[in-house]
Amino acid sequence: MHPVLLPLADAPPFLDILLGLVLIAAIALIIVYRQVIKRFTGEVRTELLKASWPWDPKEHGFKRYKELVDSTMVVVVAMLLLAGYISLCDFCLTTIVGALTHNGTFNR
Repeated sequence: MHPVLLPLADAPPFLDILLGLVLIAAIALIIVYRQVIKRFTGEVRTELLKASWPWDPKEHGFKRYKELVDSTMVVVVAMLLLAGYISLCDFCLTTIVGALTHNGTFNR
């Protein structure tokens, strides 16, 4: 009994063979493309070091995330303003079209 495959304990044996083949193929791909993978991870690390993160690593506690919290609040306020504007436009257009077609929201 395979401890990793306990949910598949009653599965047919070809699943074990299939899983083994997939695992062997994955290991073979990693070995063949190890230089490409190494270069890719190096490039990712270089780019992540260039990034400007929204927190100050020198700060501690809640102050550390001040820029992140401020940016999040700007997004939330902008989203609420946009939702209000769209709702107002929808209400006005619904009322106008309803009045013109005599089938408005308030004429039921």
